[in-house]
Amino acid sequence: MSAPYPEATFQAVETIISYHFTDKTLLRKALQAAGSIASICNTGGVLDTDGNKRPAIVGDVVLKLVLVEEWYRLNTPRAHADAIVKEVASNENLDTVGKRLGLDRYVEVAPGMRGIQVPWRTMAATMEAMIWAVYVDGGIEAVKQVMRTMGLVAASSPHTATSV
Repeated sequence: MSAPYPEATFQAVETIISYHFTDKTLLRKALQAAGSIASICNTGGVLDTDGNKRPAIVGDVVLKLVLVEEWYRLNTPRAHADAIVKEVASNENLDTVGKRLGLDRYVEVAPGMRGIQVPWRTMAATMEAMIWAVYVDGGIEAVKQVMRTMGLVAASSPHTATSV
């Protein structure tokens, strides 16, 4: 896939995560892996090749916040919070969930990576960056709904996190 993304890409991703972005540039940034042509830009005289890595850092924190908040409401032992975060927010789990949902088809990777499977770290960073994008676009409640849709928080109980 090459930038700029066609509207069909945005619609497909929005359908998968059951969220409609007001600001599509956030989704575009979330889908741009480090080193992709779309992610390389000159900002203020500095070449930026980080792609979605910076948004992924924020998304990781938001993901963990939602998981811990759900744990807190359950009033279970502290060890459960650690276990939930380690299991659900792990890069391995995020990779599995992202690929199961088919989101890997929409990740803009570096030219040398095209045609091969999206690496697990890249998929995990993209999942975190998508959580960032939803957070910035729609707030924490929107993130909770998207996480339920993705299977990162159990849909049957808004207070239980599960891994896939």
